[in-house]
Amino acid sequence: AVVVQPERAKPKPATAEAPAPKAAPVKPVTAAMPTPAPPTAKPAIREFPAVPAGKMPKGKLPPSQNETDQLIALREHAWDAIVDGDGKQAIRDFDKLAKAQPSDPEIYFGRGWAKEKSGAIDGAIDDYGAAIVRAPNHAGARLSRGFLFYYKRDFAAAERDFIAVYDTAAAALRDYALLWLYLSRA
Repeated sequence: AVVVQPERAKPKPATAEAPAPKAAPVKPVTAAMPTPAPPTAKPAIREFPAVPAGKMPKGKLPPSQNETDQLIALREHAWDAIVDGDGKQAIRDFDKLAKAQPSDPEIYFGRGWAKEKSGAIDGAIDDYGAAIVRAPNHAGARLSRGFLFYYKRDFAAAERDFIAVYDTAAAALRDYALLWLYLSRA
């Protein structure tokens, strides 16, 4: 329903002393207009207190988090463990993530990185390969696997990975891959 406000009285003609004020245009008012939320109201993003980065107890997650939030927290915990030099914990975390999200290439890339940092080179190569199967143009996994092949003196395999990075990656990585490609051919 539209309610129109009554017209205002017309102003008297202007005299030489002061110009006549202009009347504001009349707008219809609708009864069904929603009331806007106050500017201080913010939507709730989480219903649980956030765990500070690096402060999560090993192997424990806050019980009030839903499954998606638990997986996000577990992923952050796994990367924090790598940064802290705890490769075994990172591998355990990435193992749990791989069971929950087996098609996510980033999980295999992260687990490969953790295995590489822990000295499990063959396991790292396998996990980088698993990431590449799930995302064939995953430049980070190809480059990392190429490095490991290079250090294992498997130059033909390293060359294949470096060529794939050169062919598909962004410019900054292409230059880096080209350098390693030349080294693998020396």
